[in-house]
Amino acid sequence: MNILVTIASFSFVTLLGRAIYNILLKRFLFSEIISDIKIQYFYPLISLFFIGNLIIFINFFYPIKYFVIPLIALSLSFIVYDIFKNKFEEYFNLENLISFIFTPGFLGISTYGVWMGWDTGLYHVPHQLIIRDSSIIFGLTNLNIWFGWSSIIEYISSILWIENNFIMLRVLEIIFFFFLFNLIFYFYFQKENKFYKNISLGIILFAFLDNFGYMGGGNGFVPILSVGKYDAALGILFFVLSIMIINAFIKEEFENSTLLFLMIFSLFAVQIKQTGAYLIFLLVPYIYKFILKNKISILKILKLNLLPLVVSVMWLIKNVITTSCLFFPARFTCLSFLPWTEEVQLNYVEETMIYSPISLNSKLSIGEQFNIWFNFSKNSQFFINFPISLLMI
Repeated sequence: MNILVTIASFSFVTLLGRAIYNILLKRFLFSEIISDIKIQYFYPLISLFFIGNLIIFINFFYPIKYFVIPLIALSLSFIVYDIFKNKFEEYFNLENLISFIFTPGFLGISTYGVWMGWDTGLYHVPHQLIIRDSSIIFGLTNLNIWFGWSSIIEYISSILWIENNFIMLRVLEIIFFFFLFNLIFYFYFQKENKFYKNISLGIILFAFLDNFGYMGGGNGFVPILSVGKYDAALGILFFVLSIMIINAFIKEEFENSTLLFLMIFSLFAVQIKQTGAYLIFLLVPYIYKFILKNKISILKILKLNLLPLVVSVMWLIKNVITTSCLFFPARFTCLSFLPWTEEVQLNYVEETMIYSPISLNSKLSIGEQFNIWFNFSKNSQFFINFPISLLMI
């Protein structure tokens, strides 16, 4: 039954993403191929991006539990309208049979015997409950400091509760793995782009080597985590966007559609987890080259990216309301004059959560500090297996 639910869920978000693209985005993203990747592979993520941000907007004013059925009805209406308005025959082929049936069916096995992560009960599920039962709360982090690291995934998850069953939270996570595996399949069998072909071979080998090595393996390949965790989702999206930007540089693809697409999904990466902001190190050079290539002003760049800019402003307002910071817990982004600001929380984070594993100011020697870090969690496995896997590739 779980496998059927997984296949149906993936088909639903894919068809919804297709509908959103055809109805809303196509007028801005003129090309159906971005950086040599068919945009259809991003349909599931398009639906998650739009539904997630719609929920965030609604939650400014209302609890989300009253909008679960209307959101489902709106999504179904989009899908039905798109099916009748646009051709659908293109989906009945071997490639889509693998994408829609085989991949989600295979990964759906991971929904059996899964457990909740330690932090799922600490702040992920409680935050989802608050989103369901209340409109946005000023100073939310004063209730639980961990709410400061809220993700768009929490908002999407808030409409996926089926009474006391959280299977849909697991399905939401592995949607990103459907996306990754389908892309690898596409990269491997396409013949036009050698860069993507080599990447697919590298990923397949790297994933295989993850099963062998020191302490039984573990080289850092993206894992399917426990229910409620979204680190893997960011890792997958970050990786795909990185190779797309690199490929755009190689092919000198500096089109309006490409820039807008990259900005939308880079924003989505940041909304999933703030460390997605590291994409800026690839985006800034790309935007700089884009400006030189097209001889375009910064103002026109802003107009072109109006959608991600508006969504970014909404996201930052949400952050300020709930945490008093643009990016919690970066102190320089916090607005200390707001009445719900709590300095004690920022001090606690800086003293207990933000630190280097090796410090010259520590009473322990560098060797002792390294030994503590090395033996913590799976650090020793990654430290040894990761470079060996890279050398073998």
